[in-house]
Amino acid sequence: MKNWTILAALFLLTAGCSGPPGPQGSPGPQGAQGPAGAPGSARAYARWALGSGLVAAQTRNFTAVTSPSNGTFCLTPAAGIDPATTVAFGAYAADGVPANNVGRPPFVIVVYGVHDCPAGQYEVVTGTPNPNGTINIHQLNGFAIMVP
Repeated sequence: MKNWTILAALFLLTAGCSGPPGPQGSPGPQGAQGPAGAPGSARAYARWALGSGLVAAQTRNFTAVTSPSNGTFCLTPAAGIDPATTVAFGAYAADGVPANNVGRPPFVIVVYGVHDCPAGQYEVVTGTPNPNGTINIHQLNGFAIMVP
């Protein structure tokens, strides 16, 4: 009998069947901090708060805001963002709705085309609906705007 046959027979005799799994090991050390992720995909966003205006920590790529009339806001986007070719979305921010508007949800509208703001700016109108179906435009609502 050759040596390799004896070795194979010994291996088969000593290998045996697998036993049950052992106990769970302790957790390993904390891994290194991963790299920072890419910035979000919104090209621009702004948060206008009742009584204080643009919130710097929640505003990106808007350079100015004016209010030509009560409840109408004109926001100037950074260079490279053209309101004539890029949509924006507006949302109400609960900064304060007068008590007489309870039960009437406030609104925020992004108006397209040149209305009360010059070309190159986004126009945002805020207010509340009246019980008779008309609207009450006022700046008693905070808002957010986002340009994807």
